[in-house]
Amino acid sequence: MREEELIHNLHQLCQIKPKKQWVGLVKAQILGEQERADFIARLGEIFRFRRIFAPVLTVSLVVLGLFGFSQNSLPGDILYPVKKISEKAQGIFVSKDKQPDFHLELAKKRLEELNRTVKENQVKRLAPAMKEYEATKKAAEKEVVASIRNKPVKEAVEIAKKAAPVLNKINKQEKETYSVLGIEPSDEGAGEDADAEKSVVEYLIKGAEASSLTEQQSKDLAEVKNYYKIGDYEKALEYYLTSSLNK
Repeated sequence: MREEELIHNLHQLCQIKPKKQWVGLVKAQILGEQERADFIARLGEIFRFRRIFAPVLTVSLVVLGLFGFSQNSLPGDILYPVKKISEKAQGIFVSKDKQPDFHLELAKKRLEELNRTVKENQVKRLAPAMKEYEATKKAAEKEVVASIRNKPVKEAVEIAKKAAPVLNKINKQEKETYSVLGIEPSDEGAGEDADAEKSVVEYLIKGAEASSLTEQQSKDLAEVKNYYKIGDYEKALEYYLTSSLNK
């Protein structure tokens, strides 16, 4: 082939255009390869992330599992301390004005645990269950007294009205539980500073005195005052809640 013919043929080849279908196919293949490469790279990153954080995730799941299982534990069980840690953590996020409610609920829980221990006849757990309940109730009473003290009368009365039915319920259930055991509830640590019933009844009386009372309410208030004067604050609280004053 002469040189002139070769040059002419090359010019002809340059003028040939590929079909659009072929161009599209090649482009799709190239882009597809790129997308697959990107996908594989992202997958690699995910697996590297999992390898790094797998131990942390595993520990977190174990801890959450322990907290979950511990909620049904009783004093003396191996997971019971985990349950108490969980409750303390919850208490951190409770506002100051809600602390009495939070601690009263804890006292109710401890009493329920004691009831379970008695009903299931778990003799070995009885002593720690009683200890936990009495300590928690004492702490709850202190919280109630602290929340009432140094408050304006109107505000203190509202706190007393809210705490009164919970305290009364705890006292009733406590009597029932201890009667099954054939023992008297412990008065250890009870006193003017820790006696929630006294503070609550005192402000329930003040609240009633500041209100317009019917004849029956006046009679009921006099009865509550009589129990208060002789130091039977628990009875005064119970009478108030079942009388016409609590309406």
